[in-house]
Amino acid sequence: MFPCDRCEKSYTARGALITHKRQHHSGEKPHRCDQCGRCYVWESQLKTHYRVHTGEKPYDCDLCKKKFSTSSKLTIHLRAHTGDKPHTCKVCGMSFVVSGSLNCHMRIHTGEKRFTCDTCGRAFARLCMLKTHKLAHSEEKAFSCRVCEKKFRTRNDVNVHQLVHTDERPFKCDECDKSFKAMSKLKVHQARCKKEIVIPCDACGKVYFSPDSWKYHVRNCKAEIKPLETETEMKPESKPSETPETKVKEEPKIEMCDVRIKTEP
Repeated sequence: MFPCDRCEKSYTARGALITHKRQHHSGEKPHRCDQCGRCYVWESQLKTHYRVHTGEKPYDCDLCKKKFSTSSKLTIHLRAHTGDKPHTCKVCGMSFVVSGSLNCHMRIHTGEKRFTCDTCGRAFARLCMLKTHKLAHSEEKAFSCRVCEKKFRTRNDVNVHQLVHTDERPFKCDECDKSFKAMSKLKVHQARCKKEIVIPCDACGKVYFSPDSWKYHVRNCKAEIKPLETETEMKPESKPSETPETKVKEEPKIEMCDVRIKTEP
């Protein structure tokens, strides 16, 4: 056994111990990419990383022929065909394809928000959410449409926009034969098909299908809530018109007579 002199862990192989020390103690990453500057613990990791720059994808899916740069990515992809979700939340029972998705999900239960915006101080549970949020502070639009060259802040926005130039409708309803170009429109449609309860925003009218999404939107919605008109504001009070049917009949006045009649004893 090869024990670590900085913690209580021990390993059966010297190489595993060296990897452990580099990853958790020294932070040493001697193998550097000469194209982007990223560093790795082992040379084999650097070789795998180079595929990002070369576009090499040596691992094929036998079911759909899709290609991947690493065997781990292929393994994760195959779960999409099998429906396997081996990582389960112990709190609510939700299952996930990869452990990273489970770790992010657990922050919903713990309330942890480790990623903070250095401009406005807002915190987020996921790094991708922080990156998307930071684009709101910048006017930069780095993603362009291939057809009309219109620019967008995020890659997802340009992907959704490009469907305008095609007849493609990739989002299909599993209840009927209708399909849509945007996931948001499919969700609204499915709610009608399944007769699900949607939660509307009182300010802007947007609808949401989960309380968490609705709460997040309401906290950040900048639309002003229009005050509801009261009945007195909608219709001024009007006195009912006097009709023969509604007019109250006056009782006849009875005049008292002062004459007294004497009676015999």
